[in-house]
Amino acid sequence: MKKFQEWLTKISDAMLNCKPLMILQGAFQMILPFTIVGAIGSVLSGLPIEAYQNFIASNGIKDILNLPYDYTYGYFSLYLAFAVGYQFMVKYNMKKNAIIAGLMSIFAVLIVTPSTMFTYYISSMGMFGAMVISFLAAGIMRFIYNRNWVIKMPAGIPQGIVSAFMALVPGFVIAIVMMLLRFVFSLTSLGDVQTALFTLVRAPLMALGCNAVGLTICWMAMMLFWFFGIHGGMAVSPILSILFASNTAENLAAFQANQTPPNRITTLICFYSMVAIVLSVLVFSKNKGARSIAKMALLPAVFEIQEPIAFGLPIIMNPIFFIPYIGCAFMSVIGTQLLQTIGFLGNANGVGLQAVPQVVSAFVNFGWKGVVTSIAFTVISIFIYAPFVRMNDARLAKEASKEAEDK
Repeated sequence: MKKFQEWLTKISDAMLNCKPLMILQGAFQMILPFTIVGAIGSVLSGLPIEAYQNFIASNGIKDILNLPYDYTYGYFSLYLAFAVGYQFMVKYNMKKNAIIAGLMSIFAVLIVTPSTMFTYYISSMGMFGAMVISFLAAGIMRFIYNRNWVIKMPAGIPQGIVSAFMALVPGFVIAIVMMLLRFVFSLTSLGDVQTALFTLVRAPLMALGCNAVGLTICWMAMMLFWFFGIHGGMAVSPILSILFASNTAENLAAFQANQTPPNRITTLICFYSMVAIVLSVLVFSKNKGARSIAKMALLPAVFEIQEPIAFGLPIIMNPIFFIPYIGCAFMSVIGTQLLQTIGFLGNANGVGLQAVPQVVSAFVNFGWKGVVTSIAFTVISIFIYAPFVRMNDARLAKEASKEAEDK
C-alpha cells in the first residue's frame, strides 16, 4: 500500500504542477461561494415535502428561493470564464493583468454564444465550452503581452488608464478571433462552437447500445466528465435518455399498473451517495480547510448536490481523487447489476426523483433492499476514500508549507 501511495503521489505531484490543471483548480475554488449558495437555495426550494411545497408556492416564496440557484448556476459559465481568465494570468505570473483577462474571457464567451442558445450555454450547461474559450482568450492576451504588442502611454498617466489602453490590442484580437469562430461554425451543421464541443463529447457514446455494457460505460463517462470539469449530466444524460428511455417508461407503466417492471437494464441504479465523500473527509481528514468545506457541503450532499464538494475540495481536476471518484461509481453501477442478476434487487420501477436523498430514491425504485444496498455502497465508499483523503491532507500540508516559505 505504501508503494502504491508513493507512486500515486508522484503522479499527483506531476499533474498538480501542470499549469492548465492548476488554473482550473484555482478557478473552481474561486467560484466555490457561488456553488454553495446556489446549492443551498436549490435544497430550500426543492424539498420534496408536499405541504411545504404548497405553502411556499401559494405565498410566492418558491420564486424567491429559486433566485440563488437561478443567478449562480443560471450564469455559472460566466463566473467560470472570469475565474479561468483570472487564474490563467496569476499562474503565469501576470497578476496585474488578471482582472482584465477575466473580463475578456467573459467577453469571448458572450461573443461565441448564439442568442438562440444564450440562456442555455451561459448556465452550468455551457461549463466545458466556457473553459475552452477562456483558455483561448487568456492565451491570446498572454501571447500579445509577452511580445509587448500594446498601446504604450507616456509617463505620469494613472496605472488604471495605462492598463486599460494596454488591453485594447488584445481585446480587438480576441473579438476578431471569436467572431471568426462564430461565423465559421455557423456555416456548419453544428451551428456554434459550444454545440460542436458537446457533439465531440457525446458522439462516441451514441454507439454503445441499450445493454449492461452501454449503461456501465455511460455512467462511468458521466463521472469521468465531471472529474475533468465537464458537466457530466449534460454530456451523457441525453444519450442515456435515448438509449434507455423506452425501458424506463415500460417499467414505470408496469409499476403504475401494479405489475412487475419487465426491464432490468435502465438508467436507474442504486448509486453511491455523495454523502460518502463528505463523511469520509469529516471522519478521516485532519486538515481544517478540507473539514470546513465538508461541513458546508454536507447538507447539499444529503440531497445529492455535488457541486460544493466537487468544486471546493476539490474533486474536479484533483488527481488524488481520480481513482476513488471513478472507482466508487464503477462499484455502485456494477454492484447494482450483480445484485439484480442474483435476484437480491428487483428491477427499478422507473420513478425519477430529483432533489431527494439518494436513500429515498433507492427506496422508491427498489424497496427496502434498495435502502440496504444504498447504505452499504455508501459505507464502502467512505472507506475507499479514506486513504486518498489522507493523501490529500499531505498534499495540502505540503502546499501550505511551500507558501509559508515563499512568504
